[in-house]
Amino acid sequence: MKIDKRLFIILIFPIVTACDNKETPPPQNGLKVETILHVIDSDNGKPITQLEYGKPVRFVLELINSTNSRVEYRFSSGKQYDFEVRDGSNNLVWNWAHGQAFIQSITFITLDAGGKVKFTPLWDQKDNMGNQVAPGSYSVTGMITAPGPDIQKQIFTIEKPGSTEVDTE
Repeated sequence: MKIDKRLFIILIFPIVTACDNKETPPPQNGLKVETILHVIDSDNGKPITQLEYGKPVRFVLELINSTNSRVEYRFSSGKQYDFEVRDGSNNLVWNWAHGQAFIQSITFITLDAGGKVKFTPLWDQKDNMGNQVAPGSYSVTGMITAPGPDIQKQIFTIEKPGSTEVDTE
């Protein structure tokens, strides 16, 4: 059996290109790309650490290019970020990507010098099975799924129903 070499090169080239793991260039001038995570009240947009039981909350993960040059992040799929909520025993309770389908294609985020991008999912305080989570202490972790940016973590408390505690921040 004879194989046309031109056809083989055409067929194999996209596979080799898709497997290339190009890393993000190192920061310049001592500056870096930063990630910042906030837990935000869904009504007033202010950062909070105590959540009202059953009330949706917004997570905000910012990717900020503090360098003097353009930075490009390369992702192996359409999933460019994720958020995980864990209980006080570090058990996974909820993650944003659970049950979602993502394009299986290389995607990019390009940030110009000083540029930023925000990811802002709303969490309804339900676990991955659709059940309301219990009051207590939780942590949320926000992550960019490309090599480079730091993973960020915040601690928060879900108040018991009928609690009179007030967040003073």
